[in-house]
Amino acid sequence: MTTLERDGGAARIVGYVVPANDAQTVDPEAVIAFAGSALAPYMVPAAVVVLDELPMTANGKLDRRALPVPDLRATQARSRAAESDTERTLAALFVDVLGVESVGVDDSFFSMGGDSIMSIQLVARARDAGLVFTPRDVFEVKSVAGLAVLLASTKDDEPEVLEELPGGGVGHVPLLPVAQWWLDRLGSDLQGLDSFSQATLLNAPHGLRSVEQLTAALQVVLDRHDILRARLELDGERGLIVGDPGSVAAEDICRVVEVEAEPGTAVFDAAIVAAWVMHVENSTPSGARWCGSSGCPAYATPAGCSW
Repeated sequence: MTTLERDGGAARIVGYVVPANDAQTVDPEAVIAFAGSALAPYMVPAAVVVLDELPMTANGKLDRRALPVPDLRATQARSRAAESDTERTLAALFVDVLGVESVGVDDSFFSMGGDSIMSIQLVARARDAGLVFTPRDVFEVKSVAGLAVLLASTKDDEPEVLEELPGGGVGHVPLLPVAQWWLDRLGSDLQGLDSFSQATLLNAPHGLRSVEQLTAALQVVLDRHDILRARLELDGERGLIVGDPGSVAAEDICRVVEVEAEPGTAVFDAAIVAAWVMHVENSTPSGARWCGSSGCPAYATPAGCSW
């Protein structure tokens, strides 16, 4: 087998077979079916070409350049056209994803050059068109007709929705084993546990010049991501306590730091470090620093999590 790519389109796997001495004929479709029963769908050849003998080079190696290119349109011609609205929509999606001119409803997605990545693209575009199925469905039924039948049989099924855990993302969260181990190492002496924090420096958009804008953006982030409202609880059952949305006010943890230096300089970096040390000493759950300098965009440094 070899891989062929035609006219910049999707690559196709093509198989070449030579009948055994005692074989009268070889049915290419039977070979493809046999390969499909033993191989993953993306490994099944799109076409099989029967040759009297394999072309060889002067050195006795397979001459891949001399292998004939199969006409994949011959198999498409035997496939019927789409009839229902669902089949027409799916056929159009197949054409779009595979980059081919046309697709019959019985043509295999993988025989037409599809692969696992393309199946994910197909699922995403189908969802946008109101058709819901999974990449596994594509691998199992392969064709427009198969997917249309599948969709017809599941159209009344309610999508599975996982129930939210009690309390959602708010309340007590048990510590991971590594955090438990870290606290156990400190024992009863927690003097060294002033804080645990993560920080990153973000280059704010050029048009962001107001601390009020930064505060509003940070508030949205705090309310959306529960863990940014967490604090470490050591009394009783150790763990994280996550407050309700709105329990941490962004305006209380945003501070302005005036820096008369260009970003990237030692003076600018030192100012950021000093502001961060002050933030840690204040032990706020999350925070941001607005570090501005004349003539350059502002910078903000939000903390991921700190205690």
